[in-house]
Amino acid sequence: MFKRSQPIRSRRVLWGLSLGIFFATGILSFIGAETPKASGPGPAVESWAMLLQMMDRLHSAVARRELTLIDPEDPIASAAVSMLLAEVAKSGAPNAGAQRVDWIVFVREVSALHTAADAAQREACVDLMRRLDDEFLKLQENADPAVLAAAHQYAARFTCPMHPDVVGAKDDPCDKCGMPLDQPVVVLGDVNEWLPISRPLRWLHGLMGKPPRQRTWRVRRL
Repeated sequence: MFKRSQPIRSRRVLWGLSLGIFFATGILSFIGAETPKASGPGPAVESWAMLLQMMDRLHSAVARRELTLIDPEDPIASAAVSMLLAEVAKSGAPNAGAQRVDWIVFVREVSALHTAADAAQREACVDLMRRLDDEFLKLQENADPAVLAAAHQYAARFTCPMHPDVVGAKDDPCDKCGMPLDQPVVVLGDVNEWLPISRPLRWLHGLMGKPPRQRTWRVRRL
């Protein structure tokens, strides 16, 4: 009797789980879809801000010999460059093909730096950082000056260590407690698109009452 009922019981459990997942997915997706989007600076400004912050972090990691901090930068570089390449394609610029090649070279240099860091090759990392700086400067020459200026401003935002909703320039006093704004706001771009768990992130944003376009995370200094 037990042997006959066991498969039936297992099927019921699986069926119940499937229904639960189905309804939970529908409800959470609805919550996320109904959350209004906040206005952002635009994909080009966001992407450049991501890269500007990334380059600062890479410089700091190489200078301080903290090569393990280079690992997380690969997906950020790829996401930012992908968004910028999409903007280049939409612009129809005559040198779009050349810009695409330059961006691909830049991403490969970031990947090479990551590989050298994994192998603890500090001198190689220093050389690769110089090459990466040269590539980045060349890419900025083809960028819209207004976009670059806005990206520099967007990348240089800081928040209060006690009140992360207060954002402004570095060392400005917090409106709520008076403490200096000394925590950098990290720009992640459209994190809901380039992370593999994008849909769960959208659901969490909805459940937490945060619009999907609010994509800046606070970094706590060690």
